Amino acid sequence: MRYVGGQGRTARHGPPSAGVLLCALAFAGSAGAAQAQAQDQQQDRGTSVSERETLNNDGAGTGIRLGSFVFRPTLRLDGEYNDNIYATDTDRRGDAYLIVRPEAAIVSDFGRNALGATAYLERSEHAKYTGEDVSQYGGTINGRYDIARTTRLSGAAQFDRAAESRGSLGTFRQTSTPAQFTSLAGEAALAQDFGPFSLSAGGRVRKLSYSDALLGTARIDQSYRDFTIRSASLAASYGFHELTRIVIVGEIERRRYKLRPGDIRYDPSTLSDQSADGFRIEAGVSREITSLLTGTIRIGYIRYDYADPRLRDIGGLSYFGDLNWNVTRLTTITAAASRRLDETTSPVTAGNLRDEARLSVDHELLRRLILSADVRYASIRPSNTFATSREFEASAGAHYYLNRNLRLEAEIRHSGRASADRSIAFRANSFLIGLRLAR
Repeated sequence: MRYVGGQGRTARHGPPSAGVLLCALAFAGSAGAAQAQAQDQQQDRGTSVSERETLNNDGAGTGIRLGSFVFRPTLRLDGEYNDNIYATDTDRRGDAYLIVRPEAAIVSDFGRNALGATAYLERSEHAKYTGEDVSQYGGTINGRYDIARTTRLSGAAQFDRAAESRGSLGTFRQTSTPAQFTSLAGEAALAQDFGPFSLSAGGRVRKLSYSDALLGTARIDQSYRDFTIRSASLAASYGFHELTRIVIVGEIERRRYKLRPGDIRYDPSTLSDQSADGFRIEAGVSREITSLLTGTIRIGYIRYDYADPRLRDIGGLSYFGDLNWNVTRLTTITAAASRRLDETTSPVTAGNLRDEARLSVDHELLRRLILSADVRYASIRPSNTFATSREFEASAGAHYYLNRNLRLEAEIRHSGRASADRSIAFRANSFLIGLRLAR
């Protein structure tokens, strides 16, 4: 069984015909919305479409007041179809499935400080390939303590019991059911302002543990994929004036895998010790170019040294950039590009160096109808080979708000990966129509 390591992400999908239906519904009640938009034009200047959507709380409900907290329960019902459910290069198989996701959040409404928690449960049920049915769940607790007006302490803890997408770069494709894992993470940060100068320091720990995978009736021990990441970061910025800030960020990281030399289960003929120590440092500028155009660009150096001498160390250019452009009060364009080192999940390769770029457009066609489009491209190179893979993804969707508590969604998505290694190459088309109910 041959594959290349790396973590992917689960994509959402949906149908074009539903988008036409949403447009028709929106135009049926658009007269009052157009007048309201004209009245709010001055107030919304410089605010992105997504920010205005959040501030308006359309489709988010009003929540239930519990003293100094607000409780917000939500329910998502999504119907999806994927024409390549196993994300394979050959023998493509399609399936329709239903995703049910209840979620609850409780957030504070303090004058100072903040405290919140979320919990979710997600269940997918497939019409044909029921082995893909899976339950995922988790939760997060986060808070902020305002020590003083210029000093803030924040922290968060997160737990997830999740399943890997079949399109994830490092997952087993041939298993009877999706590979499942548990993720535990905790982080803390301290931020201090000194007039125009700001400084923040933080630390993070994340531990991933993989369950056995099923291949027919045989169980595959995935403990070699278990690892822990510990990192510490420091960021500083200085504002020459309210429009421009110089930014410097640095991070050190230690990755340690569960199976290493000295463990009785470690076999150097089939495994490599992918544990590594690394760092990244970048410097750049964050600039409000106009009231409608803001951006950040950083350039630096990234380095990872591996414990196993058979693995090639990684060192080279590191970069990050983003741009947010409110073309008009109804249209927002965002772009981002970065280089990072993905955690590997392969027993024979180390990290995957990923260069990724993304472009997104949001447009408020009507007060209750938001259209969106997104394009992503990534070039991925494993550390011990020159065989580069290329990932691509394009989607278009719509949100239609029936009222404050109810939102319709539709999306169509094309995704895939091209590689000389046909075992990780695939193309897939997906369609989604969903309903979001909020209290």
